[in-house]
Amino acid sequence: MSRLAGKLHLLLDELRRRKVYRVSAGYAAFAFIIVQIADLVLPAFDMSDSVYRMVVVLALIGFPVAIVLAWIFEWTPAGVRVTPAAEECEPATAHAPRIRTALELVVAVLAIGGAIGASWYLARPSSKSTGIVDRSIAVLPFVSMSPDQADSFTDGIHDDLLTRLSGIHGFNVIARSSVEGYRNSDKSSTEIASELGVRWVLEGAIQRTGNQVRVSVSLVDPDPGVQAWADSYVYDLSAEKLFAVQSEITHMIAEALQTRLSPQEERIVSAMPTEDLEAYRLVVEARTLLDQREETPMRQALMLFEQATALDPDFSLAWVGVADSVYELVDYGFEMPDDSVERAMRAATHAIRLDPENPEAYVSVGIIHYLKLNGLEAMRRLERAIELRPSYADAFSKVSWVAQVLGRLQLAAQSAEKAIELDPLAVEPRANFAMTRLMRGEHKLALSSLRPENDLIQDWPTNRFYEGVVLYHMGLYTEAIEILNGLNIPWAGFGPKATLALAHAASGDVETASRILVELESAEAHAFLTGLVRASLGDSEAAFADFDSIDNWTADADWPVLSARYLFPNVLDPLRSDPRYDRMLRGIDRAWGLVL
Repeated sequence: MSRLAGKLHLLLDELRRRKVYRVSAGYAAFAFIIVQIADLVLPAFDMSDSVYRMVVVLALIGFPVAIVLAWIFEWTPAGVRVTPAAEECEPATAHAPRIRTALELVVAVLAIGGAIGASWYLARPSSKSTGIVDRSIAVLPFVSMSPDQADSFTDGIHDDLLTRLSGIHGFNVIARSSVEGYRNSDKSSTEIASELGVRWVLEGAIQRTGNQVRVSVSLVDPDPGVQAWADSYVYDLSAEKLFAVQSEITHMIAEALQTRLSPQEERIVSAMPTEDLEAYRLVVEARTLLDQREETPMRQALMLFEQATALDPDFSLAWVGVADSVYELVDYGFEMPDDSVERAMRAATHAIRLDPENPEAYVSVGIIHYLKLNGLEAMRRLERAIELRPSYADAFSKVSWVAQVLGRLQLAAQSAEKAIELDPLAVEPRANFAMTRLMRGEHKLALSSLRPENDLIQDWPTNRFYEGVVLYHMGLYTEAIEILNGLNIPWAGFGPKATLALAHAASGDVETASRILVELESAEAHAFLTGLVRASLGDSEAAFADFDSIDNWTADADWPVLSARYLFPNVLDPLRSDPRYDRMLRGIDRAWGLVL
């Protein structure tokens, strides 16, 4: 035992002689200061948490390096040199008092332990970047306690709060289209959280009496079924007060979930989009109409958005609404003036000029670029929207769609999955999810996503079309024919009818398939679709004649583009080895600006 103590005594003396104690303590203090400075400075430049974590990792790596260098080298008046061995030095430390040795041991342990502990503390995931599951939240539709007041006021507060929360990195905020299904629901918060896949549920009630408003909110932890936080706000109604209260609620939720806001997030959370309450009400009402994706309500929405811009010409979201209404009417195939796409672009770019951090405006500009076949620019604008609003389900859904058309299947699949996570009850993300799974050959998964168990998910014609396409790929031709027969999907043009012809041909009913081909030709359907049907009837040369006749792949050729890239392998695979098919695909890429 005395021999071990002697060796320990010599080791501690050697560590002190080589100044390892001093270097370790100095390095720990230096690293702590650097990491603290990074923690304060990096958010000011809107730098991501990954940069901060890199600084911490470098500080950790540097600690053992500093200790090794301190052991090997020493500073002298003549410069850096290798530290001489103990036997080459005067034994000045050989008779050091035991108490000093004990103190040196304590200092060494504290320095090393403090450095490791501080580094672990700083390197752990910050509250801002902790796992998504812990900060997933569903903001349920607010309850109006004033039956005489229009629901649009209550809906507006609810929607704006969703928008502010969605701009915080690290939060997964369920989109309005999904939580809307739980309006007036008798399900418990635990059931709702389970169905939406979230950790937290926010409930709210609003009472408006004359010009006075009371907003009551509570953050519920469904697992134990208790309130984590609750508060009430009473104020005289004005635009300034309305948005200030929503900002305060957002701050309180962020604080309850231990989340620190970056400067950019602070700006988003504290924004005041308009000073005109009537313009705000019109935008809320119009957005509800536009989300119905039917011609009459979409045209009504456009009218209301235009009224809002007249009341407040500086209201960025109102201009976004004008752009969205116009391009959606065009994209869904409804009759619009020839210059409608340019009109939508003017409105969307004006919205960005009014508010350069408006993610909705970037989505609008992105989709309009898509309609103009500027594929890469469309993707860039959509990705910018997601940078500004990390829980932007609609942006993820649109990225998925554009990525499908551009041939970026992995991005399309990832974005569709994220859109489903953020908006599990919405129909459009589910359709994109199903299509990406079909493109990967995952037929059963695609079909199950189109036939959800949750009865809150609405029926949508596009989903029925996709179901018919999936059934065709599964070889269930009778079921596919039953769904596709008479189906009209404006954006897909004659896609359903062409697929119906393929199903008849595959089932052996060549006569019906040939009759449908004649109908497609008479209606001047896209040449790819007629070529596709000819290929299913065994006439590959006639199919290539149709393919070669395609001189441009305009935005109304979405379904032919998807089909040419990914679908109907039993018909198209025999043609894909032909150079003419590859030439056709290059034509698609040129049309979308992907190749010269």
